[in-house]
Amino acid sequence: MTSTRWGTRKNADAQQARERILDAASRCFDRVGIPRTTMADIANESKVTRTTLYRYFENREAVVVGVMLREAQYLRERLLEALADIDDVGEFIVEGILFCLREAPKRRLHIYLFGGEASNLMGRLFLSSEQLFEIGIELVRPLFEPAKEKGLLREGIELEALLEWASRITISYMTTPSTRIESEDEMRRVLEMLVLPVVMASPR
Repeated sequence: MTSTRWGTRKNADAQQARERILDAASRCFDRVGIPRTTMADIANESKVTRTTLYRYFENREAVVVGVMLREAQYLRERLLEALADIDDVGEFIVEGILFCLREAPKRRLHIYLFGGEASNLMGRLFLSSEQLFEIGIELVRPLFEPAKEKGLLREGIELEALLEWASRITISYMTTPSTRIESEDEMRRVLEMLVLPVVMASPR
């Protein structure tokens, strides 16, 4: 399947079709929230039949993951720019978590992806998506592998386990912000205290 017809518009290739569906889904989520958005709503907003919609996304959760993946790609590019000068894997993880906690809430998508009644669903989908997980893996791998070869990391530490753990920390603070940590500097101190001993071979 490489094309579809969008009402009276000309044919669009598969990627364009997916993007239009995700755009439409985002508008629906923004308008009524994720829990109250149905596949019928997304199809209507996309101006396609539900049959066409299901050719690209098997269910609403797949659409939500698509929206999350697109947002994650955007944040990934911004994060790489912001942390380009960091070559220490422990510092990169700490600053990466801080970046997400600082920048994600500025995005309107964050409101309906990680706020309110949809937060539990979003956390589950985020952690279970292989595509989203791979974004994190590819961000950290270039620093992780050399550090491991040099013996700078704790013995036995695995990249996949580390990334899942860091992702769970990030999502936890995204969905339930701390009422005790009042500044980014304080959050940095907490993360350095808890994350660095887990990651690095010796205390700093």
